[in-house]
Amino acid sequence: PEMMRLFKSVVDIVNSDQIKVKRPKMVMEAVPVQMSDAQAAIMEMVANESAIPPTKEERSKFLTLSGIAKRACISPRLLGVDDDGSKMIACANKVKQVFDETSDVRGAQLIFTDIFNSSDADGVVKYVGGMDGYTGKKWNLNDHLKELLVRSGIPAEQIGVIHDVDKAKGGDEGKDAAKEALFAKVRSGEIRVLI
Repeated sequence: PEMMRLFKSVVDIVNSDQIKVKRPKMVMEAVPVQMSDAQAAIMEMVANESAIPPTKEERSKFLTLSGIAKRACISPRLLGVDDDGSKMIACANKVKQVFDETSDVRGAQLIFTDIFNSSDADGVVKYVGGMDGYTGKKWNLNDHLKELLVRSGIPAEQIGVIHDVDKAKGGDEGKDAAKEALFAKVRSGEIRVLI
């Protein structure tokens, strides 16, 4: 209760039923993709390691293993393990399909990627470093996804990456201005895919 009171002292909370703004209906669709050999090997390793109780020095073992599992589900490349990237290809194909279906209204799509940079944390290397296909290469999911979308036929100038805003000059004001300019391009249909 104390934290919520403090939070409400600096934030105005407005629910959608309090404002009358026409919003498009969100459509979410699960696209099933077969687990790759690399993903299966990583999940097997996580299951086996999880069965072994941690020592006092390994207090964060389960947290590390759950992070490894989460990254492997997205793409083993986030762990430095080479993989065919079938999940990213399926995502790019679906985005391209919707891009084409909504071209008459210049529809926009948002792709949320909460983990997008590869991790070389000690725990990751400890558990994954000896696996087949481990390269340790740095990899960025957003860059790879944009590359796949361009290869599928979506013009690069119609794809925006929100994390590119962090590279804007001028401190916070420059980033805020760059973010607002990016959102304005999405609203106008100039950018139709925002990662």
